[in-house]
Amino acid sequence: MLHRRVTSLVGRAAVAGLALGLVALGATEARASGFQIAEQSARGLGRAFAGGAAVATDPSTIFFNPAGMTRLEGTQISGTLSFIFPSAEWSDRGSRDAFGTPLSGGNGADGGSNAIVPVFYGMYTIDDQWTVGLAVNVPFGLATDWAGGWKGRYQALESDIKTINVQPSVAYKIDDQWSVGGGVDFQYMDVRLTQAVDYGTVAVAALGPAPAAALGLSPQANDGRGIVEGDDTSWGFNVGALYELDERTRFGVHYRSKIEHNLDGDGKFVIPEKAKPLQGSGAFVDSGISADITLPETINLSGLHQIDDKWTVMGDIQWTRWSRVQEIVIDYDNPAQPESSLNLKWNDTWKLAAGADYEYSDVLTLRFGMAYDQDPTSRETRSPRLPTHDRIWLSVGFTYQLEENMWMDFGYTHIWVKDGKVNQTGSFGEQVVGQSSNSVDIFAIGGTLKF
Repeated sequence: MLHRRVTSLVGRAAVAGLALGLVALGATEARASGFQIAEQSARGLGRAFAGGAAVATDPSTIFFNPAGMTRLEGTQISGTLSFIFPSAEWSDRGSRDAFGTPLSGGNGADGGSNAIVPVFYGMYTIDDQWTVGLAVNVPFGLATDWAGGWKGRYQALESDIKTINVQPSVAYKIDDQWSVGGGVDFQYMDVRLTQAVDYGTVAVAALGPAPAAALGLSPQANDGRGIVEGDDTSWGFNVGALYELDERTRFGVHYRSKIEHNLDGDGKFVIPEKAKPLQGSGAFVDSGISADITLPETINLSGLHQIDDKWTVMGDIQWTRWSRVQEIVIDYDNPAQPESSLNLKWNDTWKLAAGADYEYSDVLTLRFGMAYDQDPTSRETRSPRLPTHDRIWLSVGFTYQLEENMWMDFGYTHIWVKDGKVNQTGSFGEQVVGQSSNSVDIFAIGGTLKF
């Protein structure tokens, strides 16, 4: 009986740590819907990525719509560094443990963690019809770190998620109006998540108050830590089309497929000396783990119109199929820890963006943009790992031509995030209640060189 109760507790604790972490990648570093990272171009950032599938003015089109490579000439390379400065401040609203006692600790300081996101593009024009290219991007990611003793520690401490996507692509110009393109996405994903473990509450629940007290264990007084690490390499694909109505107007559509990751790694436990008798059941012992997660497909529809020699306007609609994230299931190599699952029930999202370019001079182009970005969670599914909400972007930027074949790009965005209210019951029976006030500043600098 003790064995079953302890293993049930540890199973729920570990799945909560990994599953909530995997679906909470958008808390700070990821700036687009859910846990996508939108920062794939300094030039695009300046217009809030409006018109991404139709603009095609530099090699970043390889990511946004590879068909756009047919509008470029020669051999070109470009890169961008995005510097992301998030802020996430927690306000508690009566969080309590499983026994109704207020959770101890502070508000976690600032849970946001600064990040640098690099991207690289290269393309080569074979002839008047064929162009090939390569993109190296970071399309998903997270870096958060809440203070060790904060009130939500049993649901979230450190979250470090990385993805690297390598995309070889090809484009073909059918005629003066139509171009098509596509690529294969080879993607690596690496996950490290930590959370506090309330061994005092585990002991009371598994042994009873008196035996737990005899061991010197009491709720919120004997914390340890759970650590989950895993990685995987998988692949997907993307295709796009570009239609040029005339010299001033064009439209683009781009589809990026889902990518299914099968993570393999380790689950580790840091356990206080007093709580080590709980390992007698076989629980709270380091073990291999595996978990599946599907990153969603997206569809972009974009348009661009050149009003005159100075002004160009563009718009963008993006749909992301976040409803694929419904449940995370974790399998344990340790037979004492049964398979666990967590229902998440995310929703599909839309992002709407509008922007403009202004040709200030022959060498300087100014940019402006704004966007509305839906969040896939609801109050019932938000956790302290993801206390975010819908977002509004405001962006500016410029391109400066240094030489005939060299350009420098700069973009800046401020993102206002609606306060994310949380009311989440965790794996140890604790109830975390509060809200997070979030905002983000993003600076990006990039350059393009044509040979």
